[in-house]
Amino acid sequence: MNKIQSIAIRIALIQEEYRDADIQKAVKLLETHGSPSLVTDYLKSRLASTSMDKVKRKVSTCKPNEHHSKAVLDLAGVDDEKYSLLLEFENLIRRGEILRQLNDIRRLGEKLDKNFVNPRSRREAINNLMVVISHLPINDIKDIIDRSITSVVPSNEYQDLAQYLIEGKHSGT
Repeated sequence: MNKIQSIAIRIALIQEEYRDADIQKAVKLLETHGSPSLVTDYLKSRLASTSMDKVKRKVSTCKPNEHHSKAVLDLAGVDDEKYSLLLEFENLIRRGEILRQLNDIRRLGEKLDKNFVNPRSRREAINNLMVVISHLPINDIKDIIDRSITSVVPSNEYQDLAQYLIEGKHSGT
């Protein structure tokens, strides 16, 4: 996992774990007792816009934990590092940012566990995958997340190959 991806996951975890009001208070505290930075300016402007969006939207009636698998929630307080990683990984999958198709989730599950239960729905597949992954060592989990993220973002070599196949010339020429 590269540095930027790591920062993005940390920010997403903070946003997932804390309410916007708490984050706003923390940003104000940083401004008061520390030096303002691009990060605090960005968070301040982002939080202002999201709070306006929330006022415009209907209040959601679903509980925050309804969208997380039991396997991930069971890690809270037991293994906080695993919990944080898997919580964000599950969120990325549920939002369709990685492992977009049911077959993608199924294939990964079958690679990790030959007895992976054949799911009927994407939701069931995500829950089953989180059960399998939650039992793995933290370094294996990090590798799985890294491979899943990098499989979505093509490398320059693949882009160059695609460009060559499409246009018949190297993009560097």
